[in-house]
Amino acid sequence: MTSSANRVVLVVEDDVSMRQAITRLLGAAGLEAAAFASAEDLLAAGVVESGMCLIGDLKLPAMSG
Repeated sequence: MTSSANRVVLVVEDDVSMRQAITRLLGAAGLEAAAFASAEDLLAAGVVESGMCLIGDLKLPAMSG
């Protein structure tokens, strides 16, 4: 069974304007997004579950995608 949390698209992007644009685009498509400035922020939030979708920047400062 899929939980409602699994319907959230996780966005990890260090560029603020790009992060906001991706989040808005996903919202316009009817998807819920949770945005983070770094992979560390994402992991610290403790929101990652099996089956979730992640859009990640491949070249982040500390921990890359």
